[in-house]
Order: sequence, then C-alpha cells, then structure tokens
Amino acid sequence: MSKPKDKRKALMKSALELFTSKGFDNTSTASISRSAGVATGTLFTYFDNKESLINDLYLETKMEFMGIFPPMPDDIIMTEEVVKVFWDLSINWGLKNPKKMKFIVMYKSSPYITKMTWDELAEDMALLGNIYQRSIDEGVIKDLPIEYLMEATTSHVYFTILYLSSRKIKDQQVIDDLFPTMWDMIRA
Repeated sequence: MSKPKDKRKALMKSALELFTSKGFDNTSTASISRSAGVATGTLFTYFDNKESLINDLYLETKMEFMGIFPPMPDDIIMTEEVVKVFWDLSINWGLKNPKKMKFIVMYKSSPYITKMTWDELAEDMALLGNIYQRSIDEGVIKDLPIEYLMEATTSHVYFTILYLSSRKIKDQQVIDDLFPTMWDMIRA
C-alpha cells in the first residue's frame, strides 16, 4: 500500500467503518490509522485533523450519493413521476451503501459540520432549491419554506433507507408501497 492514493483511500474506508460502528467521539485518529494499516502520522499527511477527515469523508460520500441522479433539465418540476425516480434511485443506493448512508445521517446531526463543507455543497443545494421553487410556483408541491421541504424530504428518504436496511428489506414492492408516504408529504 505504498501509493499515496491507496493510503488515503484506506484511511477513508477505515474512518467510515469506525465512525459508523463506534461514533465520531469514540474513534481516534490512531485507531483509524491502525485499521487502515498505515503509520499514525500518515493520516496527517492527508488531513489536518479528525474534523478535516470527517468533512472530507462527508463531502466525498455526499457527492457520490448526488452523482446517482441523472442530469436535470433547467425546467424540471417535481411531479409524482420525477419524485418517484429520485425515490427509487436514493433508496436503492442507500440499501447498497448502508454504512455510507448511516454516515451521512450521523454527520447531518453532528457538531463537525463546517462552513467550508456547506459552501462546497451550496451550488447543488441552490439548484435543488430552484427545482422546489418552480414546483411550488406550478402548484405541484406544497407552498412551504423551501429549506423545510428539502430537509423533510431528505430526512424522510434517509429514515426510509435506515428502516429498510435495519430490517434487511430490499424488495422493490415494499419500496414502491412506501413511496406514497413521500409524495403525500409534499404534493399540493
């Protein structure tokens, strides 16, 4: 494992495993390095500190998650069919990546979120906010604060993934049966 890219990847993988099993506070940088099979100081070659590692891991995981969605036309609105596509893609990615999904959920409620991390996601969040606004303007979804709608829908997806993962449910029919809980929550 002498390549720098391999060491960083091993550190990220170990961090994901340890954070999701032991939590942020109970995971030391030494334990991450040990688990990754690298010298303790090697971690600091790639990350300034544990907070930096947590934020980098979140950004990479979140970007991977957001990368599952197809490019969206500028005029897209959140019809039931569009929301269903996003639902299926999200749920199935989460079921295939339960530790990554657990990490995203843990991170969102942690004190480790930095302004820099939010700034890096701001453009994507603004685009998503525009979709919500167009959908409100078209009368397709409820006229509620966009930040509330975004938080409510993402939290609902995350909860559904955690619910299904914890019960080892991967049946598409169950996923389809749960979709109305999402659509009913936001439709106008």
